[in-house]
Amino acid sequence: MKNLFLFTFLIFFAFSCNSDIEDISSDNESIARTVNFIYKGKSYASGCKEVGSELFFTNEEVGKLYLELKTLPELIEFVHENGDIEYFDNDTHLAASMKVDIDQTKDTKSAYLIQGHIVLREHTLADVNKGTEYRYSFQSTASVGWFDVLKIQDFRYMPRSTTSSVANFNDKLTGIYAQRSAKGTLRVRIYQHINYKGKSRIFDTNGAVISVNNLKSYNMSGTLFWKENWNDEVSSIIVSLWHSQY
Repeated sequence: MKNLFLFTFLIFFAFSCNSDIEDISSDNESIARTVNFIYKGKSYASGCKEVGSELFFTNEEVGKLYLELKTLPELIEFVHENGDIEYFDNDTHLAASMKVDIDQTKDTKSAYLIQGHIVLREHTLADVNKGTEYRYSFQSTASVGWFDVLKIQDFRYMPRSTTSSVANFNDKLTGIYAQRSAKGTLRVRIYQHINYKGKSRIFDTNGAVISVNNLKSYNMSGTLFWKENWNDEVSSIIVSLWHSQY
């Protein structure tokens, strides 16, 4: 009887240890990611695993640079048309890197009309019957160069498109749709804070349309890596056009 009791106890103990091991492995399950970005004209790539609250990069040099960039208070994330992500330290770095030389053979004194519109939605573009939507039209008659066609510096006082009243749209933006006529580059830049401050993200295209269905799909450059996204984080915005052809 004593031997039977001891045998039963050992079986129970072994089963309990097995359960603890399964729970531990579940708690420490790693999440694999791939990091790809461009910085100062050079491409970087590394595998990365998240284990609990820690990050482990297969390429330590890339991991160190990536995490250093994420701490910059004015870091700019530039989303190229092909989906590549390029980082800039600040506006000065961006301006120096994105300088465009105008073809001097063109008549840069002539002007032409370029117009378009942008839709800012509280929910995704697909959720057409949900939430608040703001629609703004813009146009500009200008020669070759960059021109800001829409600037909203404080989403707490959002101008409505149909009335003179304002509404609080701060930290509520989820979907963006912008379209323009004529040829040239269309650019939408969203900012983390009011007055065009904090981190920012640029959506850029040589096509006619920028369509961002859900900002949850776009990571914010924060110290928590991919755990932060741009959904409900926007406080100001600038829409710009590059007039390139006539």
